[in-house]
Amino acid sequence: MNEPKLKTLVRIGIDFDNTICHSHYDSEADKWIMGIPFSDVKESLEKVEELGFKPWIFTSRPGAEEIEIWEWLKRGGLKKYIHGVITGKPLFKVVIDDRSIRFRGDWESCIKQLEGIK
Repeated sequence: MNEPKLKTLVRIGIDFDNTICHSHYDSEADKWIMGIPFSDVKESLEKVEELGFKPWIFTSRPGAEEIEIWEWLKRGGLKKYIHGVITGKPLFKVVIDDRSIRFRGDWESCIKQLEGIK
């Protein structure tokens, strides 16, 4: 990607499980179960948009679960902040990237890092 395009890019990818929502793996059902939203995620997504970014969900969940994700977002009052859902992200032990912010359960820290990007 060339540098001028990168400067105008406003989409940001946000993982879903244990970033937007508390999730846990159910071995009997062989799937991740969507729990409750992180307590400060709504305010944080509002701030992300105020900073001029367009949040997208980027998840390892299969495409068959996209509708379930949208329904969860709607129930949690978060749908209006999400501009798209991309499923099927490859699952890695760790990702090393030059344009990433690590989420450690603290949205405030993520927002501070985003403010430095704009």
